[in-house]
Amino acid sequence: MIARLYDALHDPATHDVLTCATHTGSGGYTHTYFRAPSSVEDLVGARDAIAAWARIQCMAEYGLDGWTVPDLINPRDVNHWRAIFNSQTAST
Repeated sequence: MIARLYDALHDPATHDVLTCATHTGSGGYTHTYFRAPSSVEDLVGARDAIAAWARIQCMAEYGLDGWTVPDLINPRDVNHWRAIFNSQTAST
């Protein structure tokens, strides 16, 4: 069952939502949630990646059936980081 999660990283239908380039510049990629966000868009991308992974059928077998994105990522965290990023970009 775990193999389905990893297969989804390579599946063209889910690859763009689940993965992003690594910071190393090696041309590799990683699950979007595992890359440290540097913008609001990165944080939203991480949220979307976790939500997409949770919707994969096998996740229901691990008790996540019916969970929502706020259960996985605290919306207050998103708002906190959005405020920081917005204040940094406004001051430049």
